[in-house]
Amino acid sequence: MTELSGGALDGLVTLAGLAGLPERPASLLISVNYFGTVELLAGLRPLLAKGTDPAAVAISSNSTTCQPGLDEDLIASCLEGDEEATRALAGDGESLSTYPVTKTALSWWVRRHAPTPEWAGAGITLNAVAPGAIETPLLQEGRDHRRSGRSSRRSPRRSAATVGPRRSPRCCNTCSVPTRGSSAARCCSATAAWTRSSAATTGHDPGGLMATHDELDAVEQIKKLKARYFRCMDTKDWDGFQAVFASDATMDTTQEAPDLEVVTGAPQIRQFVEARWAGRHGASRTHARDRDHVTHYCARDLGDAGLPEDARGLAARREEPRGLGSLHRDYELIDGEWKIKTLLLTRLRRDVELA
Repeated sequence: MTELSGGALDGLVTLAGLAGLPERPASLLISVNYFGTVELLAGLRPLLAKGTDPAAVAISSNSTTCQPGLDEDLIASCLEGDEEATRALAGDGESLSTYPVTKTALSWWVRRHAPTPEWAGAGITLNAVAPGAIETPLLQEGRDHRRSGRSSRRSPRRSAATVGPRRSPRCCNTCSVPTRGSSAARCCSATAAWTRSSAATTGHDPGGLMATHDELDAVEQIKKLKARYFRCMDTKDWDGFQAVFASDATMDTTQEAPDLEVVTGAPQIRQFVEARWAGRHGASRTHARDRDHVTHYCARDLGDAGLPEDARGLAARREEPRGLGSLHRDYELIDGEWKIKTLLLTRLRRDVELA
């Protein structure tokens, strides 16, 4: 292939595969449909990296969305990468139920690898197409096999892959494109579990940032954490307030009050805020936030446009300073729960109104 291509590939579509049939060994489909495909993709990736706007398309199947009772242990074994062990697990029995297993595993493999430095990082888009019935020898073989239950005839369909990977939009990556139904929810769930497991094992997040679905979940959890921070402070729930901080968290208010020191430790932060909140009744407000990144281990907030505001009563409030500024926070994921790691108070404006 290196010689025929001149050392570079612009596009790759892995169309080869076998249909599941009663007399065809399941282990054969494991080797051809899954391991043969992923090894070909991985083996030709260096040639794609040298191509012009390179793209690869793997062929999944709409059977992944409608076949009940998929063997998830067999799918997991495929993804672990041990072909011999997976073939032994599949056995030499019928392969009708093995076909969607191989296609599901392939879709998940694509989702795992497409956003990595080796693929997306090298400028290679990698997607999977899950077509309906298309006039191919594989489909005809199923029709001709009376015991397979595939006697229906459908009009020929044009797969997204027939358009060619080079015509796919460059912004489309890591996708499994179905023509009927979708297994995206299960795919995302499994990919998220794998990404968390990999990050915990290797000590880093594959590809740098979180996958989108994980990031959105983390952002939502952090938003709830911020809400608890203000609610607990306003209601003087000091146990709850302390719980939003990491045990070794720091609070820095030295820009506002240079005579104070940085407070370290969740209990100490609680005591610091509780002492200064004594006798006050708060009505905190927070506005636009700008979070610059979220990974599996930490997140950073660039600040809120508003700060807690004393609300002891209109007359008393007119004698109090009113400040606007930002609370810059770093967050850390600890035992599956987001906590505030650092908090820095800065002022943008400070007004004093006298009665």
